[in-house]
Amino acid sequence: MTIKEKTQIIIQEMNNKLIEREHIVPMILLTLYSQQHMLLLGPPGVGKTYAIELIKHFVEEVKYFEYLITPTTTIEELFGTKITESDGSVTYNIEQSMLDSHIVFNDEIFKGPSQLLNSQLGITHSSRSFFQRGRGKLRSPMLSMFAASNELPDNDAVDAFDDRLLFRFWVNEISDSENFKRFAKREFDRTQDFSASMTIEEIKAIRVNASEVFIHDDFVGLYALVKEKLKAEKVRVSDRKLQSSLDIFQVSAYINGRDYVDLSDLFILLDIAWKHYDDISRTKRVIFDTIFGNPSEVAEVLKANQDAYKHVVSKMRSQISNVLNYSYNFYGNNADEEFQKSRQAIDEIKISILTISQNIKSLKDNYLFAKNIEGRIERNIFLQNYKDHIYHREDTVGEKKVSKDEIFELDSDITLVLRKLEKWLNETNELYDYNNQRALKGN
Repeated sequence: MTIKEKTQIIIQEMNNKLIEREHIVPMILLTLYSQQHMLLLGPPGVGKTYAIELIKHFVEEVKYFEYLITPTTTIEELFGTKITESDGSVTYNIEQSMLDSHIVFNDEIFKGPSQLLNSQLGITHSSRSFFQRGRGKLRSPMLSMFAASNELPDNDAVDAFDDRLLFRFWVNEISDSENFKRFAKREFDRTQDFSASMTIEEIKAIRVNASEVFIHDDFVGLYALVKEKLKAEKVRVSDRKLQSSLDIFQVSAYINGRDYVDLSDLFILLDIAWKHYDDISRTKRVIFDTIFGNPSEVAEVLKANQDAYKHVVSKMRSQISNVLNYSYNFYGNNADEEFQKSRQAIDEIKISILTISQNIKSLKDNYLFAKNIEGRIERNIFLQNYKDHIYHREDTVGEKKVSKDEIFELDSDITLVLRKLEKWLNETNELYDYNNQRALKGN
């Protein structure tokens, strides 16, 4: 069984044990695989702890550490019993502590004092290092830290630690009434059994293998553009977080069976970039607008070309149709001049139509690109189906988006007009030739 197949089974079985957590569950796996850290925000009683505890049941021989943080929690409670040596140096008995665990879950994390949180900077760093006097720098076996809170920190002193919690989610109560009925009647899998499992070594190997996944320069260029747009929107994302996100994109690609990072992976940034609640909508707007285009701007381009098309069609009806109706102008002394004027009038209309056609082709290409990305998202097992690009069908109600049908209908109309213009050009040439032949015969 491949890692992807195992992951799909675990995700499905976790979703069977939880309700309305379909978005968070895959990201728990991705956090673990990329050996990063996650913050779950939300009121008590929404299942934050239980979702993380399930990790114990599909990771073999995992050392799991869980602790409820309070304002009086001490470093010793997390790092182990303090031992004072005969020479006065202090060490810790780290057995069964945070420092000796693969998975760490700290509940109510921001209730702790800043000194307590900042003492964890070393083990949340990629080096997973911590210092013990007399023993020097040691390494924790920790894969990932998960933390929960009902509030964001309001203390700048813990910014560095908060920045290490890359993934972050707001966990709500069950919102759908039918889902709540299922929950109330316990109509969900209440066991902790999994039919697939992962070993610690398998998880460690994922990140090593994923480091070989290719990141194209075009992707990096787009990523840099996203960073600049986030900055312009006042969404501050540290360079460390952006760099770590690239590692996560590689893991996503690797698990999905790709040897390259694609744009579907970029959507994972939606659950990473934001720091404050107000950042969530701005982050989504930046990512969607960067990939799909700004809906207002695209709609404006469509409207401008629709108006231009109507103007050109009106001009055709009022001017060029006269060319054929008054074809006798192609006879006599001014025949060449009249013919050239008619050709020029048709050519000018054709140039205008071709310009509109190119603009509409660009809109069509953008739409087809959006559908392609939507398909990639559907195939990415870590993502929900983000069917939220900027286009919609005519029957979509209440959404400020661009009508895909209007684009394709205008493209079809333009094609017909171009055919008509070609026909008119041919008929103009034929009439001119006919009148010239008639003139020659008359001579």
